Amino acid sequence: ASVESARAAGGALPDADHLLATALASLGGRPVPGSALKLQMRKHDANFDEARYGFGSFLDFLKAHADLVDIYKPTVGDVTVAPKGGLTHFVAPGIEGDTFFAPPLPASSAM
Repeated sequence: ASVESARAAGGALPDADHLLATALASLGGRPVPGSALKLQMRKHDANFDEARYGFGSFLDFLKAHADLVDIYKPTVGDVTVAPKGGLTHFVAPGIEGDTFFAPPLPASSAM
């Protein structure tokens, strides 16, 4: 489902935007596993379910909120989500048209 069709279905996405941003901020505003983000969203709103907004999966919900978050989905494992600009954006070579997100390199820990 698209953002537009979900908004038309219930007009509830502005609340979802706020919930997503609030939950991510409460987790430190850093890259986190999608499962941890969804759990945090449910702590803020026990009734949260992406299906209420017209999405078949949490990943689809996150993709519809690409204006708020960066997403990294590895081939295997949980998605990583960060506030917009929190992940390094690149297009994988050899996969024309597909956009991927990768976590930023860790800061040097020189002491």
